[in-house]
Amino acid sequence: MQYKKLLKFLPILIISAINLSCSSITSTINYEAYKFGIEKSKAPLKYLADRMAYNTCPTFKVYNKTYTIPVVAVMTYVDSNNINYTSALGKTLTELFKDALIRECHVKIIEINLSKYVTVNSHGDVALSSNVNDLRTKFRTSYIYQGMYTLTRHQLIVYTRLINLRTGNIDKAYTDEIPVNDEIRELHDE
Repeated sequence: MQYKKLLKFLPILIISAINLSCSSITSTINYEAYKFGIEKSKAPLKYLADRMAYNTCPTFKVYNKTYTIPVVAVMTYVDSNNINYTSALGKTLTELFKDALIRECHVKIIEINLSKYVTVNSHGDVALSSNVNDLRTKFRTSYIYQGMYTLTRHQLIVYTRLINLRTGNIDKAYTDEIPVNDEIRELHDE
């Protein structure tokens, strides 16, 4: 008699067990959505910018204590196939990255696009020298971010580097990719 009662509840127990295991898988999958506050599939460029900032925060360690570099500059992301041209995709990536740096790393960003060292022309705002000595003398920071992207048939690959202008060394670098969608292609073609 007790077995019949147990068999009656067995399907409910199995379904409950399946739901519990699925919820733990879902919570693992959505960890990054939780951490970055956005899902990769719903806003891929914002997701990418948040990951780039998180992985290249301008910090350094001295005697096991972490310090944040308070002021950085960010150059506009350029297409690796034509570094003298800035597309709407490059400008969008740059603005999202600046926002993420402020949120994730709590730094101030020098607005170099308003500087007299950047010339806005028909090809974009990339007429800024990438010569480290030149950049070091023009800005009130010792660190600058440079970024590039490559658009393939199936993915957008983004490269981000934090360059120490005093030494010329790349202190941090991060590369990530996301699947290409119509929005990304449209921004790239503008």
